Amino acid sequence: MEKVLAEIKDKLVSSEESITLSGLGMHIPYDNSPRTDFNWNDFYHNLSLSGLQNCSFFQNEIGTFNNDGTPNITVNQTLMQSYNQYNSYGRQNLRP
Repeated sequence: MEKVLAEIKDKLVSSEESITLSGLGMHIPYDNSPRTDFNWNDFYHNLSLSGLQNCSFFQNEIGTFNNDGTPNITVNQTLMQSYNQYNSYGRQNLRP
């Protein structure tokens, strides 16, 4: 899935959206962690995990969510923060 997303990115993401996302700072594993640059490969990976939150793999490796989408149990803080930040930034900055 990550490879496919990388191949079609320029057809789905405008140059303005790409510039905006590329300029965002990530704070992983915690909100107060030092800033790191947005990474498209990490974005593709986390986007490809969307919809798998109820799978045992996701729940055993990353964690679980409450009904409102907030983390309930975090198994791996780095993976949970990465998943949440990349998907949140994607929803905020990409057109539907």
